[in-house]
Amino acid sequence: MKLRQMNTSCFLLAAFCLPVAILHAEISEDDLGSFTRPAIEQGKSFVAERAKGVVGEIANTGLFQKWKIFEDDKVRFSYPDHEAITVEVKRDEPVPVDGDRVSDVDTSFSRAYRITADGETLLVLMLTEADWLDDGICLCGAVVYDRYLVRNGNLYRFSFLENGILKKMQVLGDGERIMMFEWTHLPMHPAVYRQIARSLVLKKGGAWTEADCRKRVYERYGCEGVVGWFDEGSTV
Repeated sequence: MKLRQMNTSCFLLAAFCLPVAILHAEISEDDLGSFTRPAIEQGKSFVAERAKGVVGEIANTGLFQKWKIFEDDKVRFSYPDHEAITVEVKRDEPVPVDGDRVSDVDTSFSRAYRITADGETLLVLMLTEADWLDDGICLCGAVVYDRYLVRNGNLYRFSFLENGILKKMQVLGDGERIMMFEWTHLPMHPAVYRQIARSLVLKKGGAWTEADCRKRVYERYGCEGVVGWFDEGSTV
């Protein structure tokens, strides 16, 4: 498969249970809230289960001692410091990923960041013009919880499976969105995917305020959506 180039009461709770907006630092595990965290050895995507060679080794590694930072004019993120892992920037060509998907997730991009090993895709981060988050679904596992955060005027959404594994992550800025391809279709350990997600930054600050984001999330998703703003122990 190839990605294509080039989308009233519970509101009061959301409005008053306000965690402080997160600025200028990598998102921490505590920032992601109290939703279940899987053990480091737990969980493999079906792609990881059949990975061989160095890709299989990387897919089964949940902890890398050293990390590198990739940065250009648009984004910044960390990735494992491994001799076989590289980052490629794609603009005018399709990006191969392993496996078939039944999905309506928007995989278009103006720029894609492909993390590879031994010629195989480990992860793709897709940058595109957008005025909201991607709400497409993929039938490889249902998202049961979305965690929302605001940093530097940009809106973050972390989407979790029932077992606590992070399936998908995206950041919405001022007219642009960076989104990580779903973990379930990648030869990558869930702990590594999660750490990359926590490091991902859109370098251009946005105009979103936390109040604006909470209001829009409520209008689009109702009470179920605003749960993603709450922290453990939140009170009105």
